[in-house]
Amino acid sequence: MKISQSALSVLLLCTSAAAFVPSRPTLSRISTTSTIANAATKQDADIAVPYDAAARLAYDEWRNKYSKGDFDATRYEFFKNNYETITIANVVAKKEAREQKKDAVPLMTLNEFGDFSEEEFKARQSGDKPAASDTKTISTGDVLGKAVAAAEKQSEASGALKEAADALAEDEE
Repeated sequence: MKISQSALSVLLLCTSAAAFVPSRPTLSRISTTSTIANAATKQDADIAVPYDAAARLAYDEWRNKYSKGDFDATRYEFFKNNYETITIANVVAKKEAREQKKDAVPLMTLNEFGDFSEEEFKARQSGDKPAASDTKTISTGDVLGKAVAAAEKQSEASGALKEAADALAEDEE
């Protein structure tokens, strides 16, 4: 039995379309609307989990974009607060634009300071140093001294190699 490609395509399209047909009788519009309204007003619905998951995903993407390193729980809490604030502001701006029949509004995004608290950001903008508890002290140790010592040893080794090369050249003559 030979099946044409067009017949097979029609069969596949019909099968795919059947996936979108409801398997039970269609409810009336009023019944469907009230069912959706009841589900939306349910008090025990946990909406924090998906939102936190979205905030965590946004935090991970933001850390990668700005090369912020590993996950930091304190920084994440500041980020999540800023993320929530900007998300709400964007939703409000979109709603106002839609109601006023305006074109799409530019959306706000988090910049490299997205994990700063308000106090840290204000201090950064004014040039003040943040409180000692807000900063991590990173010691460079004696890096410069070690680098100078390594350069001196390298210079001595280069001199010794040059002397050895010169001595070899004399022996070969």
